[in-house]
Amino acid sequence: MEGQVRSVYLTLRFFSDDDTGALLHEIQIDNEGIPLMNSTTEKPVRPERQLVDKTEITTFPFIRCERIGSELYLFAGPHYQATAKVGYIFDAKSDGELVKFHDLPFISRTCPTIMAAHGRLYHLATPKNDRDGEPMPFEVYDHSTKSWDPLPPLPQCRVLPDPQSPSRMYSGYAVWGTCILVSLWYFEPKCFVPVLFDAKSRTWHHVDVAQQKLEEECFPWDDKAVVVGNTIYALGFEPGIISFSIEKSGSEEDGTLMYSLTSPYKLEGLELHRDPHYPYFDRMFQCWAPLGDFEFCFVQTMDHPSPTFIPLFITMFKIIQKEGTSSRIETLRSSLQFMSTEDYGQFWPIFCCNPDYEPNEVMLTTSKDTRNRIADISTSICYLIGMLSNYVSFRDIKPKEASLTNRKENGQKEICGIKSNSCRVECSMPYFEP
Repeated sequence: MEGQVRSVYLTLRFFSDDDTGALLHEIQIDNEGIPLMNSTTEKPVRPERQLVDKTEITTFPFIRCERIGSELYLFAGPHYQATAKVGYIFDAKSDGELVKFHDLPFISRTCPTIMAAHGRLYHLATPKNDRDGEPMPFEVYDHSTKSWDPLPPLPQCRVLPDPQSPSRMYSGYAVWGTCILVSLWYFEPKCFVPVLFDAKSRTWHHVDVAQQKLEEECFPWDDKAVVVGNTIYALGFEPGIISFSIEKSGSEEDGTLMYSLTSPYKLEGLELHRDPHYPYFDRMFQCWAPLGDFEFCFVQTMDHPSPTFIPLFITMFKIIQKEGTSSRIETLRSSLQFMSTEDYGQFWPIFCCNPDYEPNEVMLTTSKDTRNRIADISTSICYLIGMLSNYVSFRDIKPKEASLTNRKENGQKEICGIKSNSCRVECSMPYFEP
């Protein structure tokens, strides 16, 4: 549209000797993909708003961001404690007021991951001190009750019988119908493990990956992916965009659904900004924002030694969707901007979004009956997680009908209150050779 101006909100984490916290900055882009605000190394642009400072988070912080509609949700806490201490909501379509969000995730002593799907906020918690067999607690925020309600935790999947380092991390997710596809990465061995949560049936499912040696620059993926039908476009770990497909691959005799991912491929045509004064270092930080109509804003930066500014590489591109593995990228424009680091020190982009873009997702609500059922088990969910942590794998839990209370059978407590197909992630995932 002629004269159209689009806004991309960029969240940055910063750290210096004097302060630490998070910043919010708006990048306005015209219809040709050109940032409207000029900047130079002598006159870099200052971030517009400070979200969190050292009065709230005294040490180097972790920052988690997601958006629902035009509202940006931000959670922050001390990096080494890994528990959300503060939360804010920023509505880009209102007066731009920053509102305190008091309903922090219920589960503590974890490294929180916030996901936005189906008009809801989800919280997937990786235990701070990861142990083999420990599940990942999972909960959903209910706006009507202003509370975090527990969901069936994601059980641990043993990649090897005796892994030397079972540490794993969440890397990204995709919303596919009523399902959330989650990307996990095991550090040793180098292993990509996808899992799928059906938010309607509240069950976890096994996901197969094409049986071949996967390339690290393709899987896993980072940030929230964009889903068009069964095709997924995602931000690769290395600079670039990858594509793959998801489908139901059948069901087992007990009715458990199985899913599979096709081999990923890297889309050609992305032309990133190159400048001899700012070569690409080893450590690059990147995020992207869908703008609609298959157009995207891709933002990158790097560790930079200058005490006054940091370069931002802004690339506008469009995905040309084709059948099979023929989709490609048309780069619309690449530009270099400069942001002031004065008073902030080094900072890194961690999230960006366009509040005018509305993803085409199924909207789900929490029914009264479901909330009552959740309330019945909420008091025992921590006990459930603790019991499951004793070397529970997906294969270890046998199919059972849903149970809302713990019953004793043969003198032992029954702890599984999850439907049978909630524990069907197998341990025979393909993995990278060290």
